[in-house]
Amino acid sequence: MDNISLVNVFFVLTGSAVIIITILLAIGLIYIIMFVRTAKRVARTALKATEFVSEDLADFSKTVREQGLSFGALFGLIKSLGKKKVTRKK
Repeated sequence: MDNISLVNVFFVLTGSAVIIITILLAIGLIYIIMFVRTAKRVARTALKATEFVSEDLADFSKTVREQGLSFGALFGLIKSLGKKKVTRKK
């Protein structure tokens, strides 16, 4: 009877350990998914900001080619960078 009782204890402990490890892995997976989603949003926002800066630099380059380097062209670049605001959806 002692052998059967030790086997039962072993299976109960092993089953409990498997359940606990599974729950911890599920929680970890949820955190990983949340991190990946956040990283994807940050990358999307950075891409939009990069596009805005690229457009402004293209306009600045065009202005410099047409009018030459002047204080007004540089001020226009700084002004256009401050005008655009990158927003994100919630």
